[in-house]
Amino acid sequence: MNKKGAYVYQQIEQTTAEWAVDTTVYGITSVFLFERLENGKVNMKLSDGVHTFAELPYVMQDVKVTVKQNDDTAYILTLTTAEGEFDTPNLKGPKGDPGIQGDTGKTGPQGEPGIQGVPGVDAPVPSIDLETKHWKIGEEDTGIVAEGKNGISVSVVENSENTETVYKLDITDKDGKKTTPNLRGNDAPIPSIDPVTKQWKIGDKDTGVVAEGKNAAITDDAPSDGKTYGRKDGLWAEIVANGSFVIPGGIMELTSESTSSDIGEAVGGIDGFNAITQAIQKGKSCLIGFYNSDADAGMYFNVNTYTFSSSHEGTNIVLAIPLFQFSAENLSIHIRLKDNEFSCQVSNLTPPNATPTTAGYMSAEDKQRVDNAVVFKDVTVASTLTGLSIANYSIKVTLSSASALSFASTPYEGWECMIDIKNTGTSDITQALPNGIGWQCDETSMTIAAGKIASISVRYVHGTYVVLTKGN
Repeated sequence: MNKKGAYVYQQIEQTTAEWAVDTTVYGITSVFLFERLENGKVNMKLSDGVHTFAELPYVMQDVKVTVKQNDDTAYILTLTTAEGEFDTPNLKGPKGDPGIQGDTGKTGPQGEPGIQGVPGVDAPVPSIDLETKHWKIGEEDTGIVAEGKNGISVSVVENSENTETVYKLDITDKDGKKTTPNLRGNDAPIPSIDPVTKQWKIGDKDTGVVAEGKNAAITDDAPSDGKTYGRKDGLWAEIVANGSFVIPGGIMELTSESTSSDIGEAVGGIDGFNAITQAIQKGKSCLIGFYNSDADAGMYFNVNTYTFSSSHEGTNIVLAIPLFQFSAENLSIHIRLKDNEFSCQVSNLTPPNATPTTAGYMSAEDKQRVDNAVVFKDVTVASTLTGLSIANYSIKVTLSSASALSFASTPYEGWECMIDIKNTGTSDITQALPNGIGWQCDETSMTIAAGKIASISVRYVHGTYVVLTKGN
């Protein structure tokens, strides 16, 4: 079918009251029918030569959708159009069968202490028989010799030539003494042992020093308080970057409901609290000793910001602690000492999900709605009609010869697109139109004149691609 020639578009505009009594079926397709509303805005329909204005659907209408209610019993949307605002019925269906259990969520706030249980029976105490050297459980000899293998001992001490700009550690193992590079800095790297190579690391740098000392019997474990320790003069010694102040790791266990006694124990009592305030006043960088149970090791991380204030209301310290190493949270811990009593306020600085009235992160559900929205400014560009993407409403195609119309994937029900085709060749193109299973088109082909543009509108409904064409 040849659809060459110029087109004159017609339009008819009437008020809502006039259209209400107008039952005319306009015999020409694609006449723009405008409805002037009382609020001055305009709705639009296109005639199809079959239906009256009241029977036709609105097209290109600006619709705003917001969530009015979303809870366990109801899901209601508010739709705002040119005619005004109205609510949908409850869209939430009956509760379905339980689904597959999802991933375990984050640990919630510490609950209230439970009721003390009935005292248990004391278990028999392990001991070592002085004659047989066997482990005993109570009075029972287990037959297991209480003699461990020789352990290892590594000495880590400060280098004697350290200055205000240079800070090194001397590490002595079975192969002798080696000195680390300069560790001086605002955030000096912390020594650690690589679990694979068994060598000392300073931050992420491998020193090449094997963390294996001369054979020695180490009978006591390092303290289990979340700090990093090495052996010095036959004893355990804490390893801390020079010039930094270490805040006790117990502070991470505090909540807004912690008692004065709990807070005092976490910060090391009044003396420990005063030591923290003095370090802050002196401008020292602050670290928190933290025990990583997953790695079964002590580690440190920086306190981002910290403030100190003192008045008749008491002495205050506020610590902003990023936990991005372990979770998506950022904590603010405010500890106050007044009249020898501690109080604490712990806040999560991570924003909540956004709501229509509160700013915050976008929820996954809202993000999906945004992704599914039709954005007319986005255009797919192609040089063939075969395997077209369904990502955008507008599709711009340049052709010099005909190609079979198809899509790369099956769209969702109600999807539609507009394909604008420009013939870049020197002769007319006769473009075949699909009419097989799953397709519906009133024409079998269309002609695109050389240098001209023709349009194909496709809507996917009832599992069928409905095709409308506009030649030139």
